Amino acid sequence: MSNLVFTEKLIKGRIAEIIFEMMFRSEGYKVTHFGYEYIASEFTREEIREVKENQAVLENIRHSPDFIITDSANRINFVEVKLQSKLDFALLQNMAQATYERWSDAWYFVASREGFYFSPCEQIAKTADKLALLDTDLISQKTQDDYLELLLRYLPKSA
Repeated sequence: MSNLVFTEKLIKGRIAEIIFEMMFRSEGYKVTHFGYEYIASEFTREEIREVKENQAVLENIRHSPDFIITDSANRINFVEVKLQSKLDFALLQNMAQATYERWSDAWYFVASREGFYFSPCEQIAKTADKLALLDTDLISQKTQDDYLELLLRYLPKSA
């Protein structure tokens, strides 16, 4: 993969993460970055050397979900954020299976041209075609519509 292709994928992924973060914050959720790029920067060189000796720990860190969210009742969930212009259930299922092996209680948030989806990782890993639309009890329809309009400004039809 060329550096430009990698960079483009990175930018699109960050757009989805920002949409997720701001949408959930706007509805009163506490949203904490948790992904590898945030966790790894906290380690000292000595700690990284120690972790490298334990490959299982390193792999869990590499595959950690992107966020932790907390609702008003202090319920906590791990969330992995994905962007798919056109939903690819087979790809989502493969990714969810890999996440489920390490983070069985994680949820998947998928931003797409059709809208936003939010389902337990386990459900997607077992039956990807059962991906649920983001519930309006979690995020209001108006907020979802506003953020979908924003997402579509940055998501070319061919993406």
